[in-house]
Amino acid sequence: MEFQVLSIIQTESTNNYARQLLHEGHITTNFCVLTPNQVAGKGQLGASWQSDKGQNLTFSLVLQNLKLDVKNQFKLSALVSLNLINALKNLGFFKVQLKWPNDIISNRYKIAGILIETIIQNRLVNSAIVGIGLNVNQTEFVGLPQASSLKKITGIHYNLDEVLYAILSEMQKIPIQLKTRNTTEIFERYHELLFRKQSASMFQFPDGRKLPGIIQGVKTNGSLRVLFEDEQEESFDVKEIKLLY
Repeated sequence: MEFQVLSIIQTESTNNYARQLLHEGHITTNFCVLTPNQVAGKGQLGASWQSDKGQNLTFSLVLQNLKLDVKNQFKLSALVSLNLINALKNLGFFKVQLKWPNDIISNRYKIAGILIETIIQNRLVNSAIVGIGLNVNQTEFVGLPQASSLKKITGIHYNLDEVLYAILSEMQKIPIQLKTRNTTEIFERYHELLFRKQSASMFQFPDGRKLPGIIQGVKTNGSLRVLFEDEQEESFDVKEIKLLY
């Protein structure tokens, strides 16, 4: 099902705007809220998403009537990340990896972030709001040494409408893919693209402690498997550990 695109001049957060529209119940199809000027975008764990006006893509997709078992909701997260990467590859941008849980990395720099909020009813994910921030043509990132963009990496100035169309073309496949694509195959592909997998890395915990470890992979519930120096493997959700790189 194609997305109905709603373009607005400015908003604090496309996710918040989309949630309000969903709550009002006026739109029953899948839709996309797009703005060239998001002034208070959200990232993982309440972090802000900074974007220069008119240079990047900041939008939220609303997927409705998913009826996805709540225990399988990371399958949705994995598909969103993989489909975004497929869209970038269709545009000729191939140097991409996935940083757990769903940031898009190129040459060790972050080019995109994804924030998914789900609406659960009777143990089923009925709807999902998928917020995506993609750095496209912005080339200066003051105070963000790990940020980059498609243009900064390739030197190419991109047409934002073409990039958005490529992304929406992939994302509209997700409702069917949730029902037809094998979960094992999805996670195999996710692991192929997983940043720092099987590489020695440093991790930080909420109390400030730092420990070296090696990413082993991601469980089907979305938790990160890390092997520490004592050969002890532990699993963490997104609030419990941070990869430093």
